[in-house]
Amino acid sequence: MGLALLDSSIVIGALSRDDAIHEAASRAVRAERDRHALAISALTYAEILVGPLRAGGRAVAVVERFADQVRIADLSPDIARLAAQLRAARGLKLPVAVTVATGLRLGADVILTADARWKGIEKVAVVDGR
Repeated sequence: MGLALLDSSIVIGALSRDDAIHEAASRAVRAERDRHALAISALTYAEILVGPLRAGGRAVAVVERFADQVRIADLSPDIARLAAQLRAARGLKLPVAVTVATGLRLGADVILTADARWKGIEKVAVVDGR
């Protein structure tokens, strides 16, 4: 079994029924879960908690249940260096570079996002929410 790294756009979309890409993100996460172990970066974990912490109530518990079911990869110096290299060479925003670097260093089979601007990046698959 391989590994699929999930970007925050996919996780937020899958967890939030009100999100425009909810159905597509949910299908994509289920499909990857059937083929691969799932992982997120520590940065993604922080990003997916922001909205629920603002909203309060059960939203945080939903994210925590999800987080308990995936691997959360720490930001190591090796990942940070690769992220810097990706940012320098490709002009990626730092959160994107950290996510991609995490996936590459973990040896992910796929890095899943809903952000079309990631097209053409190694290992990245873009989920179309339409």
